[in-house]
Amino acid sequence: MTSTRTITGAISGWLTEHLAEEYIAGPAVRDAASICKKVAAKYGWRCSMAFWNLPEDPPDRVASRYRQALTAIVRENLDCHLAIRPASLAYDLDRLSEILDLAREYGVLVHFDSQQLESATPSLALLEQAVKLYPKLRYTLPACWRRSMCDAARLIELGIGVRVVKGQWPDPDDPGRDPRAGFLELVDTLAGRAVHVGVATHDASLARASLIKLKRAGTRCELEQLYGLPIIADDMVEALDVIVRLYIPYGNGFVPYALSQIAKEPRIAAWFVKDLVLRGPRF
Repeated sequence: MTSTRTITGAISGWLTEHLAEEYIAGPAVRDAASICKKVAAKYGWRCSMAFWNLPEDPPDRVASRYRQALTAIVRENLDCHLAIRPASLAYDLDRLSEILDLAREYGVLVHFDSQQLESATPSLALLEQAVKLYPKLRYTLPACWRRSMCDAARLIELGIGVRVVKGQWPDPDDPGRDPRAGFLELVDTLAGRAVHVGVATHDASLARASLIKLKRAGTRCELEQLYGLPIIADDMVEALDVIVRLYIPYGNGFVPYALSQIAKEPRIAAWFVKDLVLRGPRF
């Protein structure tokens, strides 16, 4: 048993080390900035830059990394948003205010990422305080959560743009909720009412259906893609005349996330290995 665990641990360690090279830009902000410049020059895409911290990172250190990212965005003249994790700041308004002061000075939009379900209530509460300080904010709604419909109505009221995702963490009160159906339900709610909607999915048919709904309703929208996953933008950019934004994580936070996913579903490891072997040229 011990031998099996040791071998499994060694495989997981090797796998996540290589995954980190494939699914995040690198450990430093300069790595993310480099990808931003490459995709802007080659494809004309916009970006979001996201520092993925380790769970044990102190909130003040994370806040410092966010401010460093804002400075890099301006210094490198990037068409880029800053994505933050409210939980990593301990939902502290004073820490966030320092970030927003710099974002206001630079004119950079700040996007609230989504994490576990228990983070939703304090994250939305922090957003409601933050919007009074700086209005250039956006917020992520997972389609697999029942509460997201009510949260969407609140974001519409606040005039905050929304990124719609299927979501990684299911709702324990509604574990059978279909994230694809929930995604379209959210899009229907936001169409014609939200100031902006980011359609964040690599499901091509879902993305197309969502973007068509939003554009028909006259809602500003864009297709958001995650760095490291197969891009589905090629056949939509011209056909639907949509903007593409690439979400680019950097830092060290991917490894514990990958390990947790592999532990929950071992076949994910096989999928990742296949992806590493078959992956084509990068940006």
